[in-house]
Amino acid sequence: MKNINNAIILVIWFFGGVLAFCATQTSVSRYEGYGVGQNRDEAISNALSDAMAQIKGVQISKEVVSSDKTTQDGFSFESTTQNKTSLAGKTPPYKINFAQEMADGRWEAQVAITQTTKDYIPPGQSHSSRRSIIVIARDDVFGDQLKQKIIIALNKSRKFNVLDRDFTSVYNAEKALLKSKDAANDEALKLGKVLGADYILVVDVNQISAQNKTSNLTGKTTLQAEMNIDYRVLLMATRQIKYADNIFINTPIKDNKAANQLIEQLAHRITSSMLESIYPLKIAQISDNQAIFSEKLEVGAVYDCFNLKETIKDSYTKENAGKVENKVASIKIERSTAKLSYASFLDGHAKKGDICRFASSFAEGKKSDAIILEDGGVNVGF
Repeated sequence: MKNINNAIILVIWFFGGVLAFCATQTSVSRYEGYGVGQNRDEAISNALSDAMAQIKGVQISKEVVSSDKTTQDGFSFESTTQNKTSLAGKTPPYKINFAQEMADGRWEAQVAITQTTKDYIPPGQSHSSRRSIIVIARDDVFGDQLKQKIIIALNKSRKFNVLDRDFTSVYNAEKALLKSKDAANDEALKLGKVLGADYILVVDVNQISAQNKTSNLTGKTTLQAEMNIDYRVLLMATRQIKYADNIFINTPIKDNKAANQLIEQLAHRITSSMLESIYPLKIAQISDNQAIFSEKLEVGAVYDCFNLKETIKDSYTKENAGKVENKVASIKIERSTAKLSYASFLDGHAKKGDICRFASSFAEGKKSDAIILEDGGVNVGF
């Protein structure tokens, strides 16, 4: 036990040492401003306002100046509108390039402000090209387990920035620490980087049940699990439903070992269907008569591959309905790593860029597991 604890401490020390470094980048910018005034100080002040406006912008307000004007017919009202600008914040150090009196007695000035800024660099590769998504599911044990499996599957697909919305209290505690005097000044640069979601995946479990059923032919009693799940993908900015579907599962179960497998299969079907609609699986490379994909796929899964032809438009809306697909091959996933999958050809041949659609899985048709309790109840593991 002591050796295990030492190993855990060593791992934490190693990664802690790596992650403790706060990577930042420093940039230097130069801003010049020009101003005119009735005297030297006013000209410099106006030049500073011009330079600061380039850095922080200005706040513009309108002021109505009114006066009464007497005419032969009596009184008439006259008004003019003047724009006033104001700057917020302190003026940083500056250099006066010149300040001189002009021929008409006024003064002109030019100043330069050099601003040095720091920014936090998140570790790892930048995933700015990915859309961001959050997952929402029913707030119970089964819903939470399904949500976690979906999050894992989406993260492994490497198609989305999967955002956390569960551990807000933990995040707030860490944020308070970064703002405190205990943290180094550069640590505060990590604040203000939270991403908003582009998509919201909402999973609604309508039905989940298990009951004994007896075959009329064999007289054998088996435990059947039924699940009915709706899910939809919302575009956060508009609340538009971009994709929606339903999954109904009716499968025999044997003992509670299959509960986790069943949840994984559900998560796989939901994410695969969603990704196939938004990001169809595409062959990244052909090497040594193997099709290579740039994501982790289920070993043993079978896909049909298609060559894309002309685009078809909807007869009424004229929107693109998709491209004509010509089946060219069937493949089977032989092995996967964290970021790559390798498939052999079962028939036909495909090329780089062809899309592949899920056909079947080695796990389909396997009996799930559950425990029938002595009192007649059922424990399906959720």
